[in-house]
Amino acid sequence: MNRKTILNRIKRGADFLESREKAIEICRGFSDWSSHSQREWELNYDFCFRGMDADFHAPLWASVYMGEKVLLNRTTLEIIEIYHRWGYEPQWIEGNPPDYLGEQLRFLGYLIGASDEATSLRVEEVVDFLDNYLLIGLRAVYRSLLDYTDAFSGITAYFEDLLKTLSEWEPAEDDFCSGSFKLNPKIETENEKIVPTGGMNNCGGICVIRPHVKDNCILQIESDCCEDHSPQIRACVRGRGYRKTYLNPDRLRYPMRRMGERGSGKFERISWSEATDLIAESISRTQKLYGPESRFLLYGTGVCGIMNPGQMMSRLLSLTGGYLDAYNSYSSACVTAISNYVYGNALGGDSAICQLDTKLMILWSSNPAETIFGSEKNYYLSQLKRKGVKIIVIDPRLSQTGAAYADEWFALRPSTDAALADAMAYVIFEEGLQDQKFMDTYCIGFDEDHMPEGVPSEESYHAYLFGKKDGIKKTPEWAEAITGIEADRIRMLAREYATTKPACIDAGFGAQRHGNGEQSARAMMMLSCLTGNVGISGGSSCGNTSRITEHKKMMNYLDTVKNPYPGKIPTFLWTKAIEKGTDMMPEEDGLRGVKKLNSNIKVLFSMASDILINQHSNVNDTRRILSDDSKCEMIICSDVFMTPSARCSDLVLPATSFLEGENVIGSWAGTNYYLKHNQVLRPFFGCRFEWEWMKEVARKLGVYEAFTD
Repeated sequence: MNRKTILNRIKRGADFLESREKAIEICRGFSDWSSHSQREWELNYDFCFRGMDADFHAPLWASVYMGEKVLLNRTTLEIIEIYHRWGYEPQWIEGNPPDYLGEQLRFLGYLIGASDEATSLRVEEVVDFLDNYLLIGLRAVYRSLLDYTDAFSGITAYFEDLLKTLSEWEPAEDDFCSGSFKLNPKIETENEKIVPTGGMNNCGGICVIRPHVKDNCILQIESDCCEDHSPQIRACVRGRGYRKTYLNPDRLRYPMRRMGERGSGKFERISWSEATDLIAESISRTQKLYGPESRFLLYGTGVCGIMNPGQMMSRLLSLTGGYLDAYNSYSSACVTAISNYVYGNALGGDSAICQLDTKLMILWSSNPAETIFGSEKNYYLSQLKRKGVKIIVIDPRLSQTGAAYADEWFALRPSTDAALADAMAYVIFEEGLQDQKFMDTYCIGFDEDHMPEGVPSEESYHAYLFGKKDGIKKTPEWAEAITGIEADRIRMLAREYATTKPACIDAGFGAQRHGNGEQSARAMMMLSCLTGNVGISGGSSCGNTSRITEHKKMMNYLDTVKNPYPGKIPTFLWTKAIEKGTDMMPEEDGLRGVKKLNSNIKVLFSMASDILINQHSNVNDTRRILSDDSKCEMIICSDVFMTPSARCSDLVLPATSFLEGENVIGSWAGTNYYLKHNQVLRPFFGCRFEWEWMKEVARKLGVYEAFTD
């Protein structure tokens, strides 16, 4: 086969991958075109090569069909170095990483089209590239198309022909030495460097991430290895595996509009201009037709930096008429709500470092070894263990925390935490082990002599524990039948906690994520108050420790814009507000700020949040509600992956990961530090940080200056 034929086939192969129109033209010769409309072929192409099908992904990059299946890895770097050796600078075609099949074909065409007068081009190196990268990739794509559907018969036939051509080709010197232009000079490869950044997820770790980068490829990830501070803010397995997370080939690539029924997983690619037009139109239309209560921003975010997609969208909606807001959270609603009643605010937590002063640690529904609720917590626990401080774990299952740290494990039945705490409080009162001075000084409501004026008798905590009103004493025997923990063990636990000071109950969020979860949270707070462990180093309040007050004041997010619409619903009831929003009432449904909603929710915004389907309860009923697009008319999702929420959206926007931009993030769980995020990689595919496309939407809605101020 002559050089000209080979070059033509290679160029056609590159054109095929880069241009849908070229692909259709090429495929006409390989199938019965009459059985497929041009539109069907366009969609088939998009599903295959642009990731528009939620259930199908062709392996288009050498880093995926070889090795660890992570984009921009060492395989990518190897190919970049081959390119650079022959003076070829990859173009990042449509944002694809340089080891993209189309880029490889372009490179091979570049070599064949060049003369070799001033270089030492060796045929064996070209053959190695062909055999070790390009042909392997073409075969991988060909196999994936065969396994997928018969609808791609023309596409698979073309790949079969291209494979046959390249497999049978035996390159010779003449194939590379009679071209029309010279090879470019060798391109110098940059040195490996470390670009420090940090975890950005809604994760208690918020750890130091130190990627090793060379030519825009991440070779490995280290964590905190600095010796000038302690404890180190080290990443767990999840943090160290962020390459496999965010360089995954299943990343969303381009803006997509839903096709067919909602939730079908079929999309078509649109431009960013079209996408921002749709968003601007949805915001404007719903405001005019239904009012601000028709627009709702879903709770939850996978980006916890100062530049937060949810807060950015809140700003945009507030500048364009307002939106239906929400209160509470899925994470800590019960402990946050009850903290306001017990302590007067929702931030009655402690600095994590104070736990080093405790003499008894009770991890109650707290599992930091697995959930990483603060990067420093496991370090502190290891120090307590080393000092010989007793650690008790209260958890229905033997977690990794229990296995690693526990001197004693209480395996109570799920959601019976309040009964265990009440029985402990009963023993403390019965045996006179309470810190009476602390209670007399700082507490009200614990006995009949310390009740606010006007409260009926037998409403105190003591009266409740001793059954003055309901006739049920909250004894360890009573609790044994409920919790499954032996009464004698409950007594011993109560005595040990009350007689050891300072003692810390580290209360996790698990116990309060149940029906009546606020009672479990309150019962633990009562134990802290009864024993005077509130407000002392080594003690705890059992309050919400996700942000200490000083930290929250320091962590200034985007300047807020006041939402002109006063209405709010509980964050968990958005599904009801889609179907029966106009029927929701203040007392029955927790509606705040207004007496009545004049519209159901008509447009949902899911910004870096997978609440829509994955995190909300009763998934089947949620899917039923969302499948009727006459109820909620538009769902707009920005995310990194085709999550269940993205799949059920009407407009899906590809976001950047924390590796592809800059931000600043603060820490969790009573720790007090900040991490600066530096851009590690250039954004790939058509991904954009939400701020960038929101500015365009703001421009189209006439609020650009106010939005960007």
